[in-house]
Amino acid sequence: MANRPSLTEEDFSCPVCCDVFQDPVLLACSHSICRPCLLRFWGQRQARECPVCRAVSANPEPPSNIVLKGMCEAILNERRQRAARAFVEAGLCGTHGDKLTHFCEEERRPACLKCRVPRRHTGSSFRPMQEAASEHKKEFKMKLKPLQEKLKSFEDVKQSFEHTAEYIKSQAEQTEHLIKEEFEKLHQFLQDEEAIRLAALKEEEEQSSQMMKKKIDEVESEIVSLSDKIRAIEEEIGSEDLSFLQFGEQTILLFVCLYNLLICCVIASMYRHIYIYIYFFFSLSSALCRLQYSPLEPEPISGELLIQVAKHLSNIMFDVSQKLQTMVPYNPVSLDPNTAHVDLVVSADLSSVAFCEERQVLPSTPQRFSGYTSVLGSEGFNSGTHCWDVEVGDSTAWAVGVIAESMYRKKDGPKFGLWYVGFYNGKYGKGCSPEVLTLLRVGQRIQKIRVQLDCDKGKVSFSDAGRHTCLHVFKQNFSETVYPYFYNHCKLHPLKILPMRSFVTVEQFSS
Repeated sequence: MANRPSLTEEDFSCPVCCDVFQDPVLLACSHSICRPCLLRFWGQRQARECPVCRAVSANPEPPSNIVLKGMCEAILNERRQRAARAFVEAGLCGTHGDKLTHFCEEERRPACLKCRVPRRHTGSSFRPMQEAASEHKKEFKMKLKPLQEKLKSFEDVKQSFEHTAEYIKSQAEQTEHLIKEEFEKLHQFLQDEEAIRLAALKEEEEQSSQMMKKKIDEVESEIVSLSDKIRAIEEEIGSEDLSFLQFGEQTILLFVCLYNLLICCVIASMYRHIYIYIYFFFSLSSALCRLQYSPLEPEPISGELLIQVAKHLSNIMFDVSQKLQTMVPYNPVSLDPNTAHVDLVVSADLSSVAFCEERQVLPSTPQRFSGYTSVLGSEGFNSGTHCWDVEVGDSTAWAVGVIAESMYRKKDGPKFGLWYVGFYNGKYGKGCSPEVLTLLRVGQRIQKIRVQLDCDKGKVSFSDAGRHTCLHVFKQNFSETVYPYFYNHCKLHPLKILPMRSFVTVEQFSS
């Protein structure tokens, strides 16, 4: 594509004054002329002719060339700006051409001495340039300082956000890993439970199958005996009538036995072999059994031989879940790591908190403690009764209790909204704020402390869980949600929330 030719100021020049058009008008002959130039030309010629082609214009008020006027104004503005820049770069006044020595506060621009007279500037608004520049620099420095501070603040916030984003990713990965671990344990438990139940079913199947096989063998033996009996009777029925009536079945069988006995005796006397006597004995026994045989009645199938389906399938989900509850501990309170002080480390199962002198790099949020090495429970309470036991062991600096949701968790904040019992500097105490501690008389060292919260009655009580002795009871009308509170400043011994046993209660409702 060919490049378009660039336009210059000459292309926008009036043919009369040879300068850039000022208020150009469009004649009927299509020529454009500056309005002042055209009126002056018409006045001199006493005729409305075009200065270029001498064509007569019938319209005494030719219309403005709007498009050309806009383009020319843009060119004139650019020319003025170039001139002003050139004068300023040279340090000269764009109006008078003199050196810029003063500054006009009213017009907010540099000026020369001649600019002062026609406008009658006052002394306060027309000042030497050096003096005005110095004062304006001070003003800009004053404006610059808060901007720099704000910039630093935003840079710090950006860095904090970037660190928080990395921490969120790390949190998600760690939490995902722990979730998978817990479900792997659950899957393993279910697989083991399934294997146990399938093994019990297989064992019952084998026992029932063996008993049925024994029954089948007995029935088959009876079938063989009955078949032999039927065949013998059929043979007797097929013999001659006289023989059948004279001897009968029993006589014939007895005769056969005696005949076999005689044969055996003769053979035995000839060969004197012990096996002949054995054969004779079994033959005689079999014949006698046939004489005394009476068929058994077939037994019906016993229901005890069937698989006890109900035993294996009845409430299987409930039984497994109940067994799971007895094996898995239940923590009445889980710690919230997002509220933990940077010197505290919360365990993976959220049941214990330890003090660590090596400070962690964690996102600073309004929910996180920064003044005291404390952490809260993850769930708040505003109704009902709640109880949890905490193992403090040999910790030398601890406190447990409840805290109001609005209690500020930084160094400076409200001093009321915390009800606790604790141990510090070898003494036990109780308090309603971090700054106030009243001594408690405790006979023996506390290893486990129980916190009982009754939101409806407005009280929280503390007791020695090992000796079942009451330590103190706070009575307070809780007007907002309260959270379990834990403070630990002993690096040797963590605080641990003890698991509780859970029970399943089954109630039957009548319609």
